[in-house]
Amino acid sequence: MAAASKRMKLLNESITKKVYSFEEAIQAFKSVPPVKFDETVEVAFNLGIDAKKESVRGAEVLPNGTGK
Repeated sequence: MAAASKRMKLLNESITKKVYSFEEAIQAFKSVPPVKFDETVEVAFNLGIDAKKESVRGAEVLPNGTGK
């Protein structure tokens, strides 16, 4: 396994498993040094529904597309 880069060490120290508000999450994301490639952000929402009875699916169109 490759050694962790300076950027990954910084991320591991700064990001915790706590629940962030939307504004806090955006600020945390923007505080990370930029990279030369397109990054991915994963978002999880707690909808408070019973997954056995209800299903929620959807897609969102990004304002600038996927770049392809």
